[in-house]
Amino acid sequence: MVTLLLLDVLRNRPSTPTTKRYVVDYMRDRTKSFQYTWKVLDTLERQAREEIRRLGGNPKLEALMDMLAVPALKMD
Repeated sequence: MVTLLLLDVLRNRPSTPTTKRYVVDYMRDRTKSFQYTWKVLDTLERQAREEIRRLGGNPKLEALMDMLAVPALKMD
């Protein structure tokens, strides 16, 4: 039921900081959406870097990967 409420709020594209904060806090604390997404991105980044190494390395591609890297998520 709360998930439907969250979807309704997101569908309405909130403009107030309070509503946005509520949605972000809910997604972070109750659904763990951000933690899950970060873990998936981290896994994909590791796989891509391993594939670059396996294929003999590529300094320019490695530099691009460094620029696109997702910083570690603080799980408070």
